[in-house]
This record gives sequence, C-alpha cells and structure tokens, in this order.
Amino acid sequence: NVAVEDEYTTRLKQLTKKIQSLRKKIKLFEENFEREHGYRPSQSDKTAKAEIKKYMADLAKARKEIKKLKEEAEMSSRSRHGSGASSGGSESPTTVPTMEQTLESIIKKLKEKRRDARRPEELELMSRDEIQEEKLAIQKSLLHFEGIHGRPSSKISKDLMRPLYNHYRLVKRMLAKPASPRDTTELQTVPEDQPFELTAGVSTSARPLWKKTVHVPTAEMEDDENFDTVADFSVTRDLVLTRDTIKVSSAATSAGSGSPKSRLMSTGESSINQEATLHEMTIPQLQEELTKTRVEKRKLRKILRDFENEFLSQNGRKVQKEDKIPLQEDYQEYKQVKARLRLLEALLSKYQQQKL
Repeated sequence: NVAVEDEYTTRLKQLTKKIQSLRKKIKLFEENFEREHGYRPSQSDKTAKAEIKKYMADLAKARKEIKKLKEEAEMSSRSRHGSGASSGGSESPTTVPTMEQTLESIIKKLKEKRRDARRPEELELMSRDEIQEEKLAIQKSLLHFEGIHGRPSSKISKDLMRPLYNHYRLVKRMLAKPASPRDTTELQTVPEDQPFELTAGVSTSARPLWKKTVHVPTAEMEDDENFDTVADFSVTRDLVLTRDTIKVSSAATSAGSGSPKSRLMSTGESSINQEATLHEMTIPQLQEELTKTRVEKRKLRKILRDFENEFLSQNGRKVQKEDKIPLQEDYQEYKQVKARLRLLEALLSKYQQQKL
C-alpha cells in the first residue's frame, strides 16, 4: 500500500509540474500577444500558432491523466477499505468509522506528515514546494474520506468537511499565483492599501489555515463547490476539527465574523464608505488607484478565463451560470472591481472637465 501511494504521489507530482510549466508557457504567449495587439488572444489565436496549439493539447492530455489517476486512486481506496473491513476477524464486515472519526484520523495524519516532512503548520510560512506537498497530502486524505463515506451531500457532512475542503482550495489558489517575487509583490501591494480592496486580499498571505472554500479532488475540479456557497469559516482553527470546534465555527460564520468574503457580501454600508473614500481622493491619488484597479482586474480576469477555458476543454461547452459556483466569489469580486473602475474613470473625467 505504501509503495502504491508513493507511486501515486510521484506521478501526481510529475503531472502537476508539467501542467504548471505548460500553463506558464501559454501565459507568456498570452501576455506577449496582448502587449503586441492590445487585446487578449482568443482560442483561435492560440491554435493558429503551432507551438501553442501543441502546448494546449499537452495540457489537456495531462489534465485527463490527472483525472484518471485520481479516479483510480479513489477506486483503490474504496477497494482497500472493503477488503480491510471483511478481513478484520473480530470486527463486523459492516463496521465503518463515523465521518467524525475519519476526519479526526485524517487531521492527525496530516499533522504527522507535516511534522515528518518538517513543514510549518501555517501556509504563509511554507515554501512553494512545501505547499505543493501539502496539496498532495490533502488530496490523498480527501480521496480516502470519499472511499469510505462517499462525497459529502447532506448538510451535516458538508458542515463537517467544509474546513478541510476550504483549506485545499486555498492551497490550490496559492499554487496558481505567479511564482516570481516580483509578481507576488504586485499581488500583495494592489489589494492591501485601499479599503475597497478587501476582496482581493483573500488569496494571499494574511489568511490563516483552513479558511477558504474547497472541493474533494475526485473527478472534475469544476464541481468544486456543490458545497454551499456560504461565507467562509472565519474562525476555524488550524487543525482542531473536532465536532465542538465545527459547531463554534458554524456559529462564527453565521455571525459573519469578519471574513473577507462576508465583508465582500455585505455591500450596504461598506460600499458607501468605499465610494466616499474615492470621492475624497485627489487627482494623482485617483490615477494611482485607477492603475492598481486595472492590474487587479487583469489578474481576476485571467483567473476566470483560465477556469472557463479549462471547463470548455474538459466539458466541450461554455460555462453556464450554475457552473460558475466554484468561483462565485471571484466573479462577484470581478464585478465589483469593474464597477469601481468605472467610478474611478468617471471621477477623473469629471475633474478633467472641471479644469476645462
């Protein structure tokens, strides 16, 4: 079993690195194309270039391999669990651990793996390679859970497992960010300086462990959040996922205790304050804010386009409204950034007209 798991981990790591490399090459082409032509390349623009067409074909093939690998791992996990239960001797073949017991076992093993690999408990302190290892460890844990209990479908099972899925999605987002120090610096400085930009800071450091919304890594990542798209668990603690902690977390979530997403969704008073802040800015401040907001918009647009292109390649159709649920927060944030961009442009235009 250990050898099989090691082989699975090695192959998954190889495919993941291959996908990251291909995405970087395609992204570089997209950026160069946009600089040269003034707009983002379409699917036909990409396929018109033989080299990029090959990258895209290799990318689709690698994604299919990962999907197949995860499905095989899930089937293997279920098979092992079934044979273990039937050969247990004194145990009844129908004896299955509760979801709470399985989750507690998973959390314990994840802590042990971090300790053995000397990885920090907090994602913010991990290197990129360590975050990749964390992602693989969580993937295997979620597959193990699915093999025993199936995919969470009831409200109780969703509430129980949501923090772990949230942590997995946060890890995915951190890996999806550019790896270069320059890009990382840009991502941090754009959202944190302005009160309106609370929504953009959710994908980077200033976020504790177990905080964002995530998905069991079986077949399609686009199914990510059949989980309810409610506010994040803003007070869940690192790895203490007992039933009592989960009840406290649920109560904290319903109270909207300051998570970036809950602040994002409460658009009443905060939107007024944000608009008032923009109205009080000088022209140089507005111009600086306009530049930052455009950068933020481009980054969000890339996240959403990558998601939509991947969905198209895997499902053979464009994204529909219900398919956007996994990135509902990003779509909402993108709409708000566009609205703020329009307001900034209107304010600058107004001041320029007044000068005339």
